[in-house]
This record gives sequence, structure tokens and C-alpha cells, in this order.
Amino acid sequence: MNEALVPIVAFAPLRWSAMPASAKRDLAQLAKTRSVFVLETPEPIERGERECWELLPGAPDLLVCRPRVARAAEVSDQRVQTRMAKALLHWLDIGEFVAWLYTPSELARAKSLAPSLVIHDRSFDGAASKHTHAATSIA
Repeated sequence: MNEALVPIVAFAPLRWSAMPASAKRDLAQLAKTRSVFVLETPEPIERGERECWELLPGAPDLLVCRPRVARAAEVSDQRVQTRMAKALLHWLDIGEFVAWLYTPSELARAKSLAPSLVIHDRSFDGAASKHTHAATSIA
């Protein structure tokens, strides 16, 4: 992975395959200068399987990270997602990072991971113009 600049951890509200082309293009562009990790929403696993992360290449220096959780109820459990994200960041040896959010609902989870900066990309917002990618820094 590219270590030139602080990595970006993007909290995706959709699967990578379902994300708009503009969002994919923006993250792939950012991955040219730094490592980018896209945390997808969790996917339930079959009974008897263990919680894990499925890691998929999305582009050069861009890794799509899909948490696989034990029960369907845990898919929406922020505590489970936070615990797993902390473990992933530790395993990938990511200390300082920038959190990239598409929805404000991810703010609490992102802040619990102690990013150096939080950016809310408003390109998914209905209020944002189709032709602009407004980003707001949230301290």
C-alpha cells in the first residue's frame, strides 16, 4: 500500500459494486497518493462460521473491506461494527487516518476510531448538486 500520505478510511453506505461511479472514481483518484480502505456495511455469515473481514482489491492501493458478522441482528449493531473496525485498523497497522463519510449516521462510529480528520462527502446527499462534490470537514 502507498504510504506517502495519511491513509483514508471510507465508510461506505453501499457495497463497492453498488456505489456510484463518481464515488469510486474519487476514491481511486485519492488512492494514487495514499492508501484507501473502504469499509462496507456488514454481511451476515452462515451459522457456525466465524466473524471475519473479507478483503477485496477495488483499485491499485484501494482495499474494499467487508465485515462478515455472526448474526443478522449484528449487521446493524454499531458496537459490533466498531469493535471489528478497531481490530481491522490494528491488524492493518493503521494508526493515523482520515475518516471519509458519505452519511452523517457514521459519524459516531468514525469518531470512536479516533481519526485525525473527519470528512463528510456530501455527493450522496439529495441536496448536493449532481455536478459538485461538496465535502465538509467535521472536527
